[in-house]
Amino acid sequence: MLSKEEVVYFLTDVLEIKDVEVLLESLNKLDLINTIMASYREKEPFQNIILMATDPNERHRPTWNEIKRGMFLKQGGLCYSHHIFLFALFKALNVDVAMVHSTVTSPNNHLVIIAKNVLKTKDAYLLEAGCGYPTFRIISLDFEEESPIFFDSFLEYKLVRFDGKILRMHRKGDMRPPKDVDTSFYIGEWRRFYDFDLNENENVQDFDEVFHDVYTNPDRSPFHKSFRFVSFRDQKTQILVNKKSLIENDQHELETTKFESDGEIIKCLNSFTNAIDESCVRKALDNWRKSAKSCQSLV
Repeated sequence: MLSKEEVVYFLTDVLEIKDVEVLLESLNKLDLINTIMASYREKEPFQNIILMATDPNERHRPTWNEIKRGMFLKQGGLCYSHHIFLFALFKALNVDVAMVHSTVTSPNNHLVIIAKNVLKTKDAYLLEAGCGYPTFRIISLDFEEESPIFFDSFLEYKLVRFDGKILRMHRKGDMRPPKDVDTSFYIGEWRRFYDFDLNENENVQDFDEVFHDVYTNPDRSPFHKSFRFVSFRDQKTQILVNKKSLIENDQHELETTKFESDGEIIKCLNSFTNAIDESCVRKALDNWRKSAKSCQSLV
């Protein structure tokens, strides 16, 4: 899916990683993956602007060529685009990776990558670059009950084993409204963000049907009803959601600014990225406002 020349160009010119040839010759796959992932999260945003800019009856699961073009332009996308691309990238680097279905708000509306045989035979790591919450490393899944607690940007999180699945749990920094009882599950002070099992799959086409549904059915994803852009700069979070921004300060707190006009929203987005055309942004804002449910709370 990606040639060696494309991989080297992406790592060098898009991710701006130094000494790529030296990195690729390294025998330490953990360092290789984490170096790529740290830069990837800084360069490739999580956003639904391109989806929202598409009229609802024309929305579709992005093709491989659309995904690749978007990543080379630093446009990022939703989880499917990020993880399909990274699956191809790491496959081209001879990293043993597989994808698994994951559930956030509705069954299998997310997917994650598992990296295997990284430091030793049969080890396994979670690779997460396809959600708006920060994760700047891959996380070992070789724990009995729970992983260490991680603090990335404004967020405190960990992984736990529960009822045959692995759950990503959030504590400090989780931004979802507490009234979201339908998908909320707590273990003490920790709240489930998503879960997955380890039924691995290396066939990209096996994800086609479910993600066709995610990209076309508003009931399968919240990203048909909002306007979002999330990126990270020096491992600090900057978010644009609907009519407000949330930007992380030096105390790892998110400072909120509300906007009154599309011009202010676009100016804010332009301070985060120059990879998405203004015409696309304006179309996304128009379509967001046309959503009956969104119009109930334009915040």
